[in-house]
Amino acid sequence: GLLVNPYNNHHLIGCLQLGMFTDKDIDAAFDRIDRDGDDKLCRDDLRAVFVEFASKRSVPEQELNRTIDEFLAKWDQDGSGDLCKEEFKRLAVSLGEQVHPVIYQLSACIFLMCLPWGIILPFEPQLVSTLGITAASFGVAQGAMFATKFLVNIPITDVVDRVGSKPILIGGTCLLGLSMAGLSCTTAVEHLIASRALSGAAVAGLSAAIQAPAVAVSTPLNRARSTAPFTQAMNAGIALGPAIGGLLSGFVEMEAVFAGVGASFLLTAAAVRRIYTETAPPR
Repeated sequence: GLLVNPYNNHHLIGCLQLGMFTDKDIDAAFDRIDRDGDDKLCRDDLRAVFVEFASKRSVPEQELNRTIDEFLAKWDQDGSGDLCKEEFKRLAVSLGEQVHPVIYQLSACIFLMCLPWGIILPFEPQLVSTLGITAASFGVAQGAMFATKFLVNIPITDVVDRVGSKPILIGGTCLLGLSMAGLSCTTAVEHLIASRALSGAAVAGLSAAIQAPAVAVSTPLNRARSTAPFTQAMNAGIALGPAIGGLLSGFVEMEAVFAGVGASFLLTAAAVRRIYTETAPPR
């Protein structure tokens, strides 16, 4: 059933209206669903809750019935055929504590994005030397990335709300790949500044596209556990990337590495398109 699928836990939480998962909120949710006031949730009580979700998504009656059956089979732990308040409260808390599966998908995306970024770091001194630019010029180029990120950060959140997170996640990764590949043919500081500015816009889009679904699926009970995989994925990519870049520096030309990193971002975009399940759809 749709709502029993772990990828739809956030929809189930919304249907049950569990609020902030306090005892008061959970008791209020139970009483709201318990239409006849017998302190038990029967099949008809659950149907009244799930039918609105099903109607908005044109779910057929057969699928709705299967969803209710699977929900009762999972939550009715004593086999009585209905849910008492204690069962409901215990399983509602368990639902709120679960880390949504999409968090691990997004973490994989973060790792795949940070890894190529780290690979180019050992080549930056060589890039500065090849272009014959000063440290100040290189600083301006780096600043261009953060400037565009600052300017794009807020507007891109509106775009994510309108089109969903997945298109921005894919598009931002492709844009980042193009900016990195552009470093392979950079011959002047102006080219470097343009490439960095493009990277800043891409990073702003990626940040918004990752934050939107993360916020949508987190609860007060799992918020810390939901953010920890992001930090771990970023740290792993940042730590491993420069090590790989350092090893490659002795065997591969700088331009080839930049082109390869750009291509790897495009491959990452293809992987994101395949593995990521949209959880922040257009509004």
